[in-house]
Amino acid sequence: MGTVLAGVIVIAVGFGVALVKALRLPNYAIAAVVGGGLVAVGLVRYFTRPKP
Repeated sequence: MGTVLAGVIVIAVGFGVALVKALRLPNYAIAAVVGGGLVAVGLVRYFTRPKP
């Protein structure tokens, strides 16, 4: 389940980057979108990992 959620987040980040480019926002907005996506994927992977 975590891998599916991570994939959905990656796709959403792609749309976010496209939206930033379409709205001609500053380039640091792309870094914010990608950084937020990395944090979200990391949290999903952490909380959905198998417990020992």
